[in-house]
Amino acid sequence: MITIIFSTFNGEKTLPLMLKAFLNITPPNDGWEIIAVNNNSTDNTLSILKKYQQLLPIKILFEEKKGKNHALNNAIKQVQGDIIVFTDDDVIPQANWLVKIREIADKQPSFSIFGGKIEPHWITPPKQWNIEWIHMGIVYAVTSDSNKSGKIGAGYIWGPNMAIRREIFNKGFLFNTAIGPDGTNNYAMGSETSFTFMLEKEGYQCWFEPSCIVKHIIKESQMSSQWVLSRAIRFGRGEAKKRKITNKDGNYHYLFGVPRYLFRQLLEYQLKKIIYLILFNKEAVFKLQWEINFLKGIVIENRKKL
Repeated sequence: MITIIFSTFNGEKTLPLMLKAFLNITPPNDGWEIIAVNNNSTDNTLSILKKYQQLLPIKILFEEKKGKNHALNNAIKQVQGDIIVFTDDDVIPQANWLVKIREIADKQPSFSIFGGKIEPHWITPPKQWNIEWIHMGIVYAVTSDSNKSGKIGAGYIWGPNMAIRREIFNKGFLFNTAIGPDGTNNYAMGSETSFTFMLEKEGYQCWFEPSCIVKHIIKESQMSSQWVLSRAIRFGRGEAKKRKITNKDGNYHYLFGVPRYLFRQLLEYQLKKIIYLILFNKEAVFKLQWEINFLKGIVIENRKKL
């Protein structure tokens, strides 16, 4: 059996589109179940889940503690399947999604972690800068077309489309609740990759399969420059936290708990940004602001305890 797990916090805008697509999923031969964790939502999330409970094999759980990883760890205790598919509350899977996951998991018994292709689903047509000025993977969790079928590094397995063998969790591994979405806009990104990096360090292997496809819903609010640049800060915080988790902090000289080179880089980027502002180069200014915010995120996280 395959178990799908997702956490949702105030997901009323994307859940109907997602669950409607779930109605078209071809079940694997050994069956499937869905565990949806309501992470203390305050909107119509629960009523939407209950509506689709009549149509899909959904078990609804409640997790009071804010945080996606609190919710996922809660759901893991209830799993019946031998393959656990983790996703988000804003995806549209292809009909053969689970069949493909079952197929590749059975064909690759030496691999324990599986990732699939993630494509964008724009609620409104994107502007040119939404595609050309940003890293689509970091900002919108859209995988690269260069990812081919086969073994891949843990950093390329992402939350909207990730499967893990249940036996890993039977050994006591859980998601780190100090990282990932927590119901605010100030969280450290990297919920799933911090977990897959940890498993990779333990010797588990990752497989990428581009025929396992979901589309990631990108809301209009996520297409503003303000939202994108705020994600740079969260990405920086997540990278700093993952370095601590994996003991890859490096032998740096520190000032106020922060590697000193970061202050130098911040100053260099700020000076470059001023030059491009004078030259009216909007693309260069935006990209430099992204780098500045990314470094700010690292600084913020380095000044906190893990």
